[in-house]
Amino acid sequence: MAPAPLPGKNGDLEYHVSKDELVQLSLTLQALPAPPIPVCLEVGSTEALAPNERKAFNVATSQLLADMGTDCKYVSSHNAIGALLLFWRWSGRMRTDEHKAVLVRKKEKLVLDMTKAFLDEKCREGGACDGEFSLATFQALTRGWIEAHVPAGVSVKVWFPQKPVVEFESPLHVAVSGYCYAQGVFYSAGGPKLACEVHRSIQADYESKVAQQAAGEEQGLDPDAVRSPEMEMSRLYGHSPFEALVALCGARILTDAVHGFHRTEAEANADTSVEECARRLVEASISEFRRRHAGTAEAGADVRAVDAVA
Repeated sequence: MAPAPLPGKNGDLEYHVSKDELVQLSLTLQALPAPPIPVCLEVGSTEALAPNERKAFNVATSQLLADMGTDCKYVSSHNAIGALLLFWRWSGRMRTDEHKAVLVRKKEKLVLDMTKAFLDEKCREGGACDGEFSLATFQALTRGWIEAHVPAGVSVKVWFPQKPVVEFESPLHVAVSGYCYAQGVFYSAGGPKLACEVHRSIQADYESKVAQQAAGEEQGLDPDAVRSPEMEMSRLYGHSPFEALVALCGARILTDAVHGFHRTEAEANADTSVEECARRLVEASISEFRRRHAGTAEAGADVRAVDAVA
C-alpha cells in the first residue's frame, strides 16, 4: 500500500512513512537485481510539477541531497531508488496502467541486458567476471533503473565516482553486507546448483559462534533475547571489503544465469557448454522481448558500458 500524504495544520499535504511502509520499501530494495553501490546524482524539478508533487519530490530527495554534500560525495544507489519510489507513490504517478507497463518493460530489459553481459564475458576467451567487471555491469543497470523511475517534470543526472572508497562499517558497506545476506538466502532456496558456498560458510560460522557462546566462550554476538540471526550473519559478510562483496554478487548472478534454467535432452547431449546454452537462451529471450514490444523505446535499447564516470 502506498504511503499516503496527510493534511497538515495549514492545509498543505505532509508526507510521512510508517514503520510498515519502511519495511515494505526495505524489502523492495533488497530484491533489486543489483547491490547498493556508490552513485552521484544531480536532481531537480520543473514547473511541470504541480505544487504538491514538487513538495513530495523535495521531501523524498532531501536526504539524498544532504548525503551528496558529505565528504564522500556519493550516495547509495538503493537510497536513490528508494527516494524515487517514494515520490512515485506519493504523487500517484504509478496509478495508471500505462506508467506501470512502461516501467515493467524497462526493468525487464535491464535485467536481460545485465544477464547477457555476464554470460558474454564468461563465454569470451580470457573473460573474467571479476569485481571490476561486476561493478561496471551493476553501474550500467543501476543508471538505467534510476532513469526508469524519473517521471516527466523531474531531471536526474546520474554518474559514478572513479574507484570509490567504501569504508568498513560505513552505511553503504553495512547495506551491501545485508544485501549479500538476503541474496545468499534467496539463491540457497533455489537448489544445490544455485546455492552459494560462501553463504553456507557464513551460516556454519554463525552456528559455531552461537554454540561456543552458549558454552561460555564470548563470541561477540548479541544476547539471546535480542539476537537476530539475519543481523549477525550480515555482520559476518561485513568482514569482507566492499569490492569482494560486489564480486560475490556478480558471481551469484552468473551462477544463476548459467544453471538457473532447465536444459533439454538435446542441449544436454550437444557438444555445447552449459554457459553457451545459457547465452543462447538469453539472446532468444531478448529477441522475444523485442518482438513482443516492437515499436517501444525499450525494444531498441541496449545497456552496456557506463559512459558517465566522474
